[in-house]
Amino acid sequence: MEILSQGEKIKRIRKNFKIRQQDITGGEITRELISIIENNKTNLTPNVAQIIADNINRICKERDIDFSVEASYLLEDIKEQSNKIADNYIEFLVKNENSFSESLVKEMDEIEVFCMKYGEPEKNLALYEKIGEIYGRQKDYDKSYMYYVKALENATRVEDSKELAIILEKIGDLCLTLMKYEEAIHFNNLALKYGGALNRELKYKLIFNNILANINLKKYNKALEEIEEILSAFPKLTYEELFEIHRFKANCLKEMKLFNDSFKLSKAILDEFINNNVVRKILILTDILDICIILKDYKNIKTYLKKLNNELSNGTNTDNDCCIVNAHLQVGIASTLLQDIEQAKVHFEKVISMCKSGKSLELLGKALGEYLNALVLEKNLESINDFKNNILELLSLKIIDHNDVNIIKLIQFYNSIEDRESIDNMLLFILENK
Repeated sequence: MEILSQGEKIKRIRKNFKIRQQDITGGEITRELISIIENNKTNLTPNVAQIIADNINRICKERDIDFSVEASYLLEDIKEQSNKIADNYIEFLVKNENSFSESLVKEMDEIEVFCMKYGEPEKNLALYEKIGEIYGRQKDYDKSYMYYVKALENATRVEDSKELAIILEKIGDLCLTLMKYEEAIHFNNLALKYGGALNRELKYKLIFNNILANINLKKYNKALEEIEEILSAFPKLTYEELFEIHRFKANCLKEMKLFNDSFKLSKAILDEFINNNVVRKILILTDILDICIILKDYKNIKTYLKKLNNELSNGTNTDNDCCIVNAHLQVGIASTLLQDIEQAKVHFEKVISMCKSGKSLELLGKALGEYLNALVLEKNLESINDFKNNILELLSLKIIDHNDVNIIKLIQFYNSIEDRESIDNMLLFILENK
């Protein structure tokens, strides 16, 4: 890949074939004009380009040189050449975006060099956005974030408010994934300033993502404000959207310790917005059971435990692994409260099994802690030893770290029953696998 100015192209051709400036004037233009063009002090006109091309071709023919040049080639300036190469790169990325490989990574690195050296803002925007999308599909969110920021830098130089808002939303979305919640809100709010350029879907998603960010920041009052804004700004929400928004509201109320309000709202959601959707039913039953567990409401624990167990035992054909893992976790905790340790063990084992497959790792620590509590309550040393082996396996698979709090709790338990041998064996295994 090489991009030359109009003058550089003429000079290079002359030097390669030892042609003098006066030889390509054809008596129609001056040698001084050729010099000015070659030093990039003026641009070619179509007429002058044709004269120069005709004379170069004539001289090459007379000297029996196998070379010819078109006036259109000489007329292409740096911007035109850059845009043509950029279009080829865009076509290449679209063609190969689903075939991730080392050669694609190498090509994307070359594209970045091109963008920095020659690229025009509009083309750079398209290239960086596509590369960010490709890395996002590979779940390399840090690189995806980096390239979307580069796309944003170029979007600010292109007069397209809609495209700028789209890039800001994508960066905000990545910030949520990367747990950069303050940044997510910052980029979302910047995008919301382009109100006139936002369609309904984009505006909804920006406010929705702000709700998620504020919940993760534990700013529940702010999240509730955003929820009311959505309900006010979008009077015709779908059943799916209404379910998500009201569920967020119920969870905010729960976190604010307004348990009764949260419980009533969750029950209303169960009655109004489930619409025979299995995943939604499991999600809201899990939420209700969680509130009952917090309140130690044993009567309702039994009621909703039975309902949730029925949904789980009927089989769940869903990709929402986090939903299922959390449901099994809550069933395990509820079963422990009801002193049904055998059932609790079954569900905690399911959580651990799913987490070993890389699903919902953020719930694993809580599941392990609750599982150990249930086993200690049962006072079954054989089961606790099995649990210890499970913990050590998770450690060897690098699913948990050697300083995981549940390892410390397990050592503390063995210390309380003065089982020095188990402690020594655990510490030896930890040291060997560190």
